[in-house]
Amino acid sequence: MTGRLMLIERDGAVVLGRMTAVRPGYYKVEVAAAGGPQVARVEEAAVRALLYCSCSQWLDAEARVTLAQQRIVPEDLEVVWQLLDGQSVGTGEVARLLRGDESPESRDDVLLTAGLADDGFEVKRSQTSRRTAAQRQQLQQQRKDKAALQEELGPMLQTFERLRLGGRIPRATLEPIAARLEGLLRRSGQRDPATVDPLAMALVTKLSASKPPTARDAAALLVELGHFDPHDDADLHLQGLLQPAQMAGAVAEIPPFLPPGVPDLDVALVAIDNDAPHEIDDAVAAEQTPLGIRLWVAIAHPTCWIAPGDPVDQQAAARGSTLYHPRYTVGMLPEELARGPASLTPNKRAPALVFSVTVGSNGELLDPEIAERWVTLREGWNYRQVDGWLAGAAANGAADPQQAQPTPQQLAHAQLLRQVALLSEKRRIADGAWLLYKPEVDVRAPRHQPVQLVDASQSSMARRIVTEAMVIAGIVAAQYGTQHRLNLPFRHQAPPVQPPLPPGYYSEPAQVYSVLRCMQPALTSLEPKPHRVMAAPCYVQVTSPLRRYTDLLAHWQLSAHLRGRPGLSAEEMQARIAQAENGQALRRAAQRRADRYFKLLFLAAQAPGQRWDAQIVRQLSPGALAFVPKLSLEIPLRQRTFAVGEWLQLRVKAVHPRADKLEVEAC
Repeated sequence: MTGRLMLIERDGAVVLGRMTAVRPGYYKVEVAAAGGPQVARVEEAAVRALLYCSCSQWLDAEARVTLAQQRIVPEDLEVVWQLLDGQSVGTGEVARLLRGDESPESRDDVLLTAGLADDGFEVKRSQTSRRTAAQRQQLQQQRKDKAALQEELGPMLQTFERLRLGGRIPRATLEPIAARLEGLLRRSGQRDPATVDPLAMALVTKLSASKPPTARDAAALLVELGHFDPHDDADLHLQGLLQPAQMAGAVAEIPPFLPPGVPDLDVALVAIDNDAPHEIDDAVAAEQTPLGIRLWVAIAHPTCWIAPGDPVDQQAAARGSTLYHPRYTVGMLPEELARGPASLTPNKRAPALVFSVTVGSNGELLDPEIAERWVTLREGWNYRQVDGWLAGAAANGAADPQQAQPTPQQLAHAQLLRQVALLSEKRRIADGAWLLYKPEVDVRAPRHQPVQLVDASQSSMARRIVTEAMVIAGIVAAQYGTQHRLNLPFRHQAPPVQPPLPPGYYSEPAQVYSVLRCMQPALTSLEPKPHRVMAAPCYVQVTSPLRRYTDLLAHWQLSAHLRGRPGLSAEEMQARIAQAENGQALRRAAQRRADRYFKLLFLAAQAPGQRWDAQIVRQLSPGALAFVPKLSLEIPLRQRTFAVGEWLQLRVKAVHPRADKLEVEAC
């Protein structure tokens, strides 16, 4: 069979081939190439037709095509195509009309003309069939589109060629290419072929070694363009974790699902958050009263824009939570809603679910209330600012001179909030709570910039104020839900098993780890049960509905009851909670991996031999586990034995972030 001519499908076109060898499942075939004929592997599925004639060399094969095209010209093919309108024919019938017989030579003439033209007639399995006018028009349009795509592709390929040769390309030239590649990468986790950008896919296909190309190939090209750096993670795109949530239409400034007549809350609400929060979903206020300190916790109320089962709800349920990655923040809700009218933006009126309670002199919670209100945030404070105010007040005014000093009203409000937090902590500890605040850091890794580690330890007074306010709101919500028998996502946790330390406040790493090792898992159910670690008779997370789906569910249920309407059924709640937990677990795992990777990258950028204070927090077999507070990083030490609680210094010997390897030695 060697030497026989073939029609094969190659790169989307029908081309001539000359068989040189037969192998199980494929052929070796000589085909035309820019530098002369070359031998290629051709799978059986790519063979359109096997001709009768054989040729000993490539020049004879080309001559045979020329002879066929002299016998059957395009005009004759067009006439026959028109004559056969509505008829089902094969290669023999077409050969008889064009050549007057159905001999092997005439059939080969038809295949070499109609087959290679691949227009009015289609050749498959050595048979010729007539395309309909619609099919022919569609094919011609596809070829025009392909030609146009190739015309656009050419300059892009030249750009990469110049880059690889060390050329400098203007950013204005690179940015449109990067935008198309990043769009392809963002949609790579989707299964709908209609979302694929054909030009970007063609570019990746041309420039990638892997066939078919992968999302990682697109990411590698973005690194070449300088748009990505080598630390961008293509897996986030593959898992669809970077897909932004979408609104079906424009966001209404007036919430469509908030009942008319909701009054305004006239208290001095402040938000205490990071320097640049992604969105603001909680604010607090405190006032002294004869019975104690009245605390208000106002929580953003996005359910005023979202109906159960609508597209935004479905997306939020699938995500479960916002992704907080060192490089990206991808909201659970569409940004135009979460950072728009639903966010508690300073000096802008917004709907809120408000939890209020009076904190008595012993930390008891009196006269709890939940209500829907319009609120206006007076000010936004950051943690560092509030800590500085309170520290300065404790030091009789010796505050940080580089920080703006608070007004008397601001300081008095901050001190009142601190008093609420201390009373709440004291009460909870007396009731059997463990307050475990080991050092934490926020990892920030902007593209093309050094990694930053920002202290985020919950033990700062400003963070403790927010924590206690949120805990109080969750207790008030759970008590309300229990009283009215609502289907709420209650959080509960059994007490630690034989804890080495009594209930109390702990921030030293070794102490925190010793209790954490005895902890039982926290669970979510529709039945109110005690949260022993928090010393709460029942508890519901309600303070992050912009970021956490179970909080959104709680808002639906509470607001429905406040409005006198039925909420979601137990079955609906269970299904939604299960779905949200899956999405949330995926995002937490991605965040943990990225946090560790960028912490190691941070270490790799430090001076060689850098030393870090660490504490032994657990025995290993062999060795021990050390915790570095400044990095919030666990490091196993296998070579030596240390006592739990012992402080030491670790010297970094080598860091390999991609291999997840860190070599240290104790000094």
